[in-house]
Amino acid sequence: MPLERENIVEIKNLTKDFPGVRALDSVSFDVKKGEVHALVGENGAGKSTIIKILMGVYSRTSGEIFIDGEPVDFKSPLQAEKYGLGAVYQDVNLAKDLTVAENFYMGQLPRTRLGLVDYKTMFEETEKILDSINVHVNPRTIISSLSVAQQEMVAIGKMLHIKAKLVIFDEPTALLTNEEIEELFKIIRMLKSQNVGIIYITHRLDEVFQISDRVTVLKDGIKVKTVNTNDTNEDELITMMVGRKTSDMYKIRQVEHGNVVLKVENLSRGEAFQNISFDVKQGEIFGMFGLVGSGRTEIVKCIFGADKKDSGNIYINGERVEINSPEEAIKKGVAFLPENRKDEGLALDLSVSINTNMVSIDKVASHGIIDWKKSDERAVGLVERLQT
Repeated sequence: MPLERENIVEIKNLTKDFPGVRALDSVSFDVKKGEVHALVGENGAGKSTIIKILMGVYSRTSGEIFIDGEPVDFKSPLQAEKYGLGAVYQDVNLAKDLTVAENFYMGQLPRTRLGLVDYKTMFEETEKILDSINVHVNPRTIISSLSVAQQEMVAIGKMLHIKAKLVIFDEPTALLTNEEIEELFKIIRMLKSQNVGIIYITHRLDEVFQISDRVTVLKDGIKVKTVNTNDTNEDELITMMVGRKTSDMYKIRQVEHGNVVLKVENLSRGEAFQNISFDVKQGEIFGMFGLVGSGRTEIVKCIFGADKKDSGNIYINGERVEINSPEEAIKKGVAFLPENRKDEGLALDLSVSINTNMVSIDKVASHGIIDWKKSDERAVGLVERLQT
């Protein structure tokens, strides 16, 4: 990385405390113009906290942030955006009930000489930007009708519209196909050629070596090291992330597969998928993959009762079952972790305790009355089991 490049962002001794926990502890690094700077670390390492402080979502406890050499302390994402910072989050941050064009121009609607909203300009300019990054979406389309992958590409287009000088990508490839990932990398390289700085957060280390110039490793809220990507390798990064060598991390276990617990026979639903058959054995991890739109999600939603099948049979432990709702699926021992956790997997306005116990409320309630102490204790216990 040429040393003469100027910093767009410089972070010095950034610290963030939440009640009972220090999420960031004196983290320092910088991002240069025309650089892709990767941030890596295990879950809880502090990556997202840094981004939310940069974007004005969180306030910092202490430390300094400089944009083009100027000290800043953003109180809102709007302030950060005015300074040329933009973020593409894993949970895409768009107004779902507005059109693509309205999301591009939110807060800055163009006006005609009569003071009316100039929709013609909005739609034309939005279409030009989307075409420039090979995204074929009608600017008049309501965001909620787009797939998650399409929404992400629209969010990237919005960064071009606001002419961001620093773009933050938070796990951008999690829901993209290989072809879409390559399109994303083309966009990132284009931004880089325009002297835009990039912060790239990912768990996929192969992407770090494909796209980044430098990488900063975080562990438990502390910066371990910043290195030139060309001067490191995957094993070294993993060792820095977890604090031990990869050879010490996993023991090979031989697992005997038991009886068939789930059998799917000629399952069909409209044009989404037809005549799907497979079985899953006890103790087996059964993988299902394909491009976006290939029917993966639709198949499991039918099995879980969230969508209605047109034909086919489902067997659980050898017994043919008709699952017409998620409630029935849960009673038969079927659980579902959806692709879109935020909208489909959680009730975000309710507590962790309620979310954890929601599908098994009978375990913490008696005669229709919830024992909140028992509910909290059970939620804590389940979380602790996941951490062991």
